[in-house]
Amino acid sequence: MKKIILLLFVFLSTFLLFSRDFDYRDIPVQNGGRIKPLDSFARNQLLSIYGKRSLKLENIPAIDWLIDLLADPHNGFNQKVFKLRNPEVVQSLGLEWDNIHTYTYHEILGGLENQKDLLNQIHEKSEDELSIIESQLKELHINFQKFANMWWHLKIIPPVSDNPEDSWISPWEVESEQALSENQRNLLFNFLEYLNKRLQNDTVGMGEAMSNYYSELNDNYSTLVDSHRLKLETWYNQANMFYMSVAFYILAFLLLGFSWITSPTIIRKFAYISLIIGFLFHGGGICLRMYIMQRPPVTTLYESIIFVSFIANLCAVILEYIRKDGLGIFIGAVSGSIFHYIGFKYSVDGDTMGMLVAVLNSNFWLATHVTTITIGYGASLMAGFMGHIYLGMAILYPERTNRLKEIYNNTFGITLMALFFALFGTILGGIWADQSWGRFWGWDPKENGAMLICMWHLMMIHMRLSGMVKAHGFALGMVLNNIIVVLAWFGVNLLSVGLHSYGFASGIAINLGLFILFEFIFGIGAYFWAKSKRKQLTIN
Repeated sequence: MKKIILLLFVFLSTFLLFSRDFDYRDIPVQNGGRIKPLDSFARNQLLSIYGKRSLKLENIPAIDWLIDLLADPHNGFNQKVFKLRNPEVVQSLGLEWDNIHTYTYHEILGGLENQKDLLNQIHEKSEDELSIIESQLKELHINFQKFANMWWHLKIIPPVSDNPEDSWISPWEVESEQALSENQRNLLFNFLEYLNKRLQNDTVGMGEAMSNYYSELNDNYSTLVDSHRLKLETWYNQANMFYMSVAFYILAFLLLGFSWITSPTIIRKFAYISLIIGFLFHGGGICLRMYIMQRPPVTTLYESIIFVSFIANLCAVILEYIRKDGLGIFIGAVSGSIFHYIGFKYSVDGDTMGMLVAVLNSNFWLATHVTTITIGYGASLMAGFMGHIYLGMAILYPERTNRLKEIYNNTFGITLMALFFALFGTILGGIWADQSWGRFWGWDPKENGAMLICMWHLMMIHMRLSGMVKAHGFALGMVLNNIIVVLAWFGVNLLSVGLHSYGFASGIAINLGLFILFEFIFGIGAYFWAKSKRKQLTIN
C-alpha cells in the first residue's frame, strides 16, 4: 500500500509539472555553451553581481529582477544590486559604507570612472600579483560590465538552421528587421510584447504574448528546444532538492542523538526514515540533473561531490538496514551533511550544469570510467568513515568486542567493494586514454592517484588477510586512505597539475593541508589511544 501511494505521488507530481503552462521563466536562452531557461540565466547573473540567487531585502526572485530590468531599464539601473564586501573597496570608489553595503549601477559607475587608471593597471596584472582589494575591484568591474551589457548576453533568438551548435542572437545584435527570418521576428516580437505588457501591468496581455511566444517556439523550433526540459529545469531551480536532502540528514542526526539519550527504538526508526527521505531527495536531484543535461551525474567537480555523497549514503542506508543499531544513520547523516556543505561552496561559482571540460567530452566513457571511479571514491571514503567510527568506539567502549568486530568486518566488506570499483574504473580509464591519447598509461597525476588508491586498498586487504595488521591497524589504514582519496580527487583537479586539471583553485592547497594534518593526527593518535585502552582492559 505504501509503495502504491508513493508511486501515485510521483505520478501526480510529474503530471502537474509537465501540464503547467509555459511561462516567462522557461524562455530558452543560449548561454555557457548550452540552452537553458531564462530562470537559470537570471539566477546565475544575479549570483555573480549580488552574491545571491534572489534579492533578499525586497524578496524578489532573480527571474523577476531580470524581467523588470529588461522591461524598465531606468528603474532597474537605480536598484541596489551591487553588493560590496570590503569597506576599503567602497572607500576607494568614493562611496559611503553602510549596514546594507549594496549600491546602484549609477553609484558604481561614478566610482569606477574615478579609478580608470587603477583598473587598467589591475587588468594588466596576473591573478597572483593582485592584492585582495585589487582582486575585488577587478571582480566588481567585470560584473559591472556584465550588468551593463545584459542585453548582449541575452541570446534568446534561435538560429535559422536546426544545428544545435549554431550561435543564437541577442536582440541588440539585430542590425535590422530584415536581417531576421519571419519566425525569428515573430519570436522576438512576442518577447518584446510580453515586456511591454508587463511594464503596463496588463496581466491578460502578458498571457497572450507568452502564449503566442510558446506557439511560435513549439511550431518552428521544437528540434532545437525541448520545452519540457526547460520547464523541468525551472522546477528544479525552485525545488532546492539538495537543501531538502541536507535538512533531512541533519534531522536524522538529531533524532539519532535523541534516541541515544532516551533509548527508545521508535525514535531511531524515525531517524532512519529521515535518512531515507534525505537520500531519496538526494537521488531525485541527481536524476533530474541527468535528465536535464542528458548525461551522467559526474561531469563537474560539484557533481562528483554530490554523487560521491550519494554513494556514501547508499552504503549507509544498506548498512543500517543490516545492522539496525544506528551506525549507518550516523555515518550517512554526517557524511551527507559534510559533502553537501562542500558542494554548496562550489555551487556559488555559477551554473552547476555547465558544459564539460574537454577531458570529459565523451558520453560513452563518461558513463563508464568516470562514473565507476567516482563510485570507488564514495565507497573508499565510506570505508574511511568506518575507520573513524571503529577507532572512536575502541577508545570509548573497548569492552564491546563483539560490536567492534562487527564494525571491523563491515569496514572490510566496504573496502572490498571500494577496491572493485576503483580498480575497474582505473582500467576503464586506461582504455579511454588509449583511445583518446594513444597510450594506456602515461603517469599523469590523476592516473597515479587512482593507482595509489588501488594499491593502498590491496595493501590493507593483504595485511589483514595475512594477519600483519589486526582490527586497530586496519582501521588506521582506512583513516589514512581518506588522505589518498582526497588528494587524487580534489588535489589533482584543483592544483593545476596534469591533464585532468580544472585549473588552480585559490585556498585549496591550505584546505587540503589542514585536512591531511587532521586525518594524520586523528588516525595516529586514535590508534595508539585505542591500543592503550585495549591493553588496560586486558591487564584489568
